[in-house]
Amino acid sequence: MLGRETARPRARCGDPVRPPRLAAMNTRMKRLIMVVGAAVASLVLWIAAVPVGGVDLDVRQGEGIRTITPAMVVIACLAVGCAAWALMAVLERWTGRPAFIWTATAATVLAVSVLGPLGGIGAAAKLVLLAMHAVVAAILFVGLTRVARADRAEPARAGLQDGGTATG
Repeated sequence: MLGRETARPRARCGDPVRPPRLAAMNTRMKRLIMVVGAAVASLVLWIAAVPVGGVDLDVRQGEGIRTITPAMVVIACLAVGCAAWALMAVLERWTGRPAFIWTATAATVLAVSVLGPLGGIGAAAKLVLLAMHAVVAAILFVGLTRVARADRAEPARAGLQDGGTATG
């Protein structure tokens, strides 16, 4: 009996449907969480590697050497996450298979971006930088494509067609 009391009520015919704006707002919030989560995860990895693990995150850049700072990590992750989000939004609006196209594009961008960590000075720096790329990529790949698929399936689950009219 306890299970029935705490269960979510089921939608019935005639129940109000969530307005499209609320659904869009939830999508934005989910995507914002993914972008911020990727930045936080990368920053946690930086903290574990640099101050705690003692790794020097230095990379060759041109003829000089640049030290990777926490601000650089967060700014880069937020910029990449926002670009990924924007691309997904454009693809959802203008294509029939946004998740597939986005994943192919993101995989290509990841393959090119992995060349950056190879400029790290020392094996530890290279491994940490590659791990940071992998963590951000995993969160964005899974998070953004899952949100896209769930949001595209939501109107079908609710029995809706043509922007919010009930069919039955």
